[in-house]
Amino acid sequence: MIKNTKINGLSATIYIPKKFNKIIILSHGFLLNKDGPEELFKELSKELYDINYFVIRYNFRINNNNKEQVQNFVLNDYLQDIEKIIEYCKKYDKEIILAGHSLGGLVSLIETNRNDIIKKLILLSPPIKMKIPKISTLRKFTKNTSIIKLIIRFLLSGFKINLKKYYEKLKVRTLLIYGTKDQFENYKGLKNIKNGNLKLIKIKDMDHFYKSYKKDIIREVIKFLE
Repeated sequence: MIKNTKINGLSATIYIPKKFNKIIILSHGFLLNKDGPEELFKELSKELYDINYFVIRYNFRINNNNKEQVQNFVLNDYLQDIEKIIEYCKKYDKEIILAGHSLGGLVSLIETNRNDIIKKLILLSPPIKMKIPKISTLRKFTKNTSIIKLIIRFLLSGFKINLKKYYEKLKVRTLLIYGTKDQFENYKGLKNIKNGNLKLIKIKDMDHFYKSYKKDIIREVIKFLE
């Protein structure tokens, strides 16, 4: 069964097989939505549903449908959103896996460190160190100067976060997927992080939004989950 619903006030699409032992929660990137980059999450959800995963893809309170509200939004609000989804999933008493793209990966990383109920983690192009991209790079994402300013403001608010600590403390098996031509994130920072639970997959020529590489990502995710 596939249905669109609200979970604790958040818009979500849920994929519920007749029998399942594992739940996977998909968290989208900054100013995207529950479909994921280039609708990756829609395609990934169907593939996981077909092999009996209970899947939830949801919208953070701020997404590409109401991006003008982002000036009043901070990282802790994203964490509160994912915690609402996890709380909903607890009633099923099944293994919970988090997966996130970009900002959704950052939120999933932090939440996995806080919450022992998470048993695996999948991070798609997550930040390793908070940084401000070049304005020219941001303009490829949006031409709206106000939105660019909001993105910079949000990134600056996260500079106090020691992401290295979160990666080093992970106790669950974690898959990280990066493209070699990512405009925003760089996997090379992982070389300074010591944790045997991390598995890095690099996809040649892929950027931050995966237009021609969705099948590659889906294949690696399913292989990791087997």
